Amino acid sequence: MLTRFPSLVDVHVHMREPGETHKEDWDSGTAAALAGGITTVLTMPNTQPAITNADTLEIALSAAKQKARCDYGQYFGGNSSNRTELPAHAAKVVGLKLYLDQTFGDLKIDDMSDWQTHFAKWPRNATLAVHAEGKTMAAAILHAAMFDHPIHICHVSRREEILLIRAAKEKGLQVTCEVCPHHLFLSEEDFSTLQGGRGEVRPRLATKADQDALWANLDVVDCFATDHAPHTLAEKDGENPPPGFPGLETILPLLLAAVSEERLTIDDIILRLHTNPHRIFGLAVQTDTYCEVDLDSRYEILAANHHSRCGWTPFEGWKVKGRVVRTVLRGQTAYENGKVISKPGTGRNVRQQFGGSMDTNIETRSQASAHLPFGDQRGAPFYGHDILSVKQFSRADLAYIFEVAHEMREMVARVGTFDLLKGKILANLFYEPSTRTSSSFTAAMERLGGSVIPINEVRYSSVQKGESLPDTVRTLECYADVIVLRHPEMGASALAAKYARKPIINAGDGAGEHPTQALLDLFTIIEELGNAEGLTVTMLGDLKYGRTVHSLSRLLSLYGVTLNYVSPDILKMPTEIVSEIKEKEISQNEHSDLEAVLAATDVLYVTRVQKERFENLDEYEQVKSLYVIDAETMKKAKSKMIVMHPLPRVGEISEGVDSDPRAAYFRQMEYGLYTRMALLAMVLGKA
Repeated sequence: MLTRFPSLVDVHVHMREPGETHKEDWDSGTAAALAGGITTVLTMPNTQPAITNADTLEIALSAAKQKARCDYGQYFGGNSSNRTELPAHAAKVVGLKLYLDQTFGDLKIDDMSDWQTHFAKWPRNATLAVHAEGKTMAAAILHAAMFDHPIHICHVSRREEILLIRAAKEKGLQVTCEVCPHHLFLSEEDFSTLQGGRGEVRPRLATKADQDALWANLDVVDCFATDHAPHTLAEKDGENPPPGFPGLETILPLLLAAVSEERLTIDDIILRLHTNPHRIFGLAVQTDTYCEVDLDSRYEILAANHHSRCGWTPFEGWKVKGRVVRTVLRGQTAYENGKVISKPGTGRNVRQQFGGSMDTNIETRSQASAHLPFGDQRGAPFYGHDILSVKQFSRADLAYIFEVAHEMREMVARVGTFDLLKGKILANLFYEPSTRTSSSFTAAMERLGGSVIPINEVRYSSVQKGESLPDTVRTLECYADVIVLRHPEMGASALAAKYARKPIINAGDGAGEHPTQALLDLFTIIEELGNAEGLTVTMLGDLKYGRTVHSLSRLLSLYGVTLNYVSPDILKMPTEIVSEIKEKEISQNEHSDLEAVLAATDVLYVTRVQKERFENLDEYEQVKSLYVIDAETMKKAKSKMIVMHPLPRVGEISEGVDSDPRAAYFRQMEYGLYTRMALLAMVLGKA
């Protein structure tokens, strides 16, 4: 089965043009990128000549315009002589690169007064990236704090560095970072197999303990990047071997092999090769651009099959699982089954393509988190958007939402409340009774420093006088910045959104959808079990009227799950939903007996039989107690299965199950707080 990854970005690439095209040029390098599933490369300035002024920038961009097969962006290089002129070119490049430690070329800056000028002069809404190791990294972070400037740290490789970055983030400093596959998968223990100069790279391969620390602190890492630095074998085997490894065609296979070993998840990859690079570097997402991967394909990495001009790889002969079979750029197949189809010149400059504007206002990024800016971020992915249906989300969207939700969880644990949404107002408009959804949205808004207009009993509002839903939302948006709506009729949220200028969040519309519940349900699964990919999820009870399972099944169809539906005949999952999910090649099985599937179940999602949805109460009486989860049921289940329920429960889960560590339903409610905090921050332009 093929899995689709959204447009992937390598934020650290060396193309060697101008000056050393015998190693690589824009043609061969971008062909290698497409073969590796990468659709945008951000290229470094240490070419010959280095990209440090208007003339050299024009040389590089002119070559890229003629030769690049995928999209691209160019860094400027800082030095002691261009400190004041560089800001004039900021809109044309993806960032300023400062080389503060040993590197290949002549861009290293030794004088800290030059650092200070660059930090002071470079625009705060433009990325400032540094090559800084060890104590130099500490000094660079200090400069970022002194000048209140976001900083991106390249190719982190050592334990002391990743722990320093963790501490900086916990203190609220505006720091992001990247890690390269060769530091994740190779250590100094591999020198003997890399034959002398073939093991030379900067930063150098570190100890096994350093490597383990990178894996242990992966939550601190914002991006995966190759530091693709091609040199010929003759150069690498010579007396003075230049440092650097090629990596564009091996990064995704190596990361996917780690997924098969359960060291990573697919969402980890999407977050660090798609979501975060777009956010940190202010890139607009390429439309209809993706790569397709056969996750089951096993093969050996062989440089003979690669497109990079350098003709070798430090991972020669490595066995991996997961092959890029097709890469699509703006709707056109650019690479397929070993052949690069995209022509030279097809690629677009990510700055000129979008008028030189940067979609992410880095200047207003949060003092507390890389995801949370304190000024409005109008270019944020969900700014001003309605949240009406789970159908509007891609896997990349979900990865982003859950990363923000996870940060919200950490933030609440550290400080309880913070003023991210201070001055913002939420209108809670509930036409039906609610405890959890209403309370969690209220708590979410107040945890973020905002205020709430509670309308939980519409009989006390003008609705009782006959006011229409459109008139009600148009009135409330005069007072509030976002409206959360629960309504007994399907389609009510879409109707409200049609008339409202402010974002509408669907908190449940009859037997239709409950998207925020589905998001918190999926977040619960991922937080509890580590991943959703490949799980067996059994949905039990009222599947006909249960809007929570309607939404959750659609979200789960984005993952390679097996869905079991257990219900009486009169409460079966609606055929239109079964048909919709079938089109995504997801395995679905219908049963009336829970025991038939319980032993294979990873997630048991129990629902209440909803008395209020029945016109014939005799039918309700016949099915209300058909399934009851008790201690005997749990004895027949997996030791690591989790039990979920959207609540309230009315007897379908015995209270005796509450003490079982597999009972996740109250933890599920807590996860809902963090998910809804994330959604509010996102639609209001704060994440």
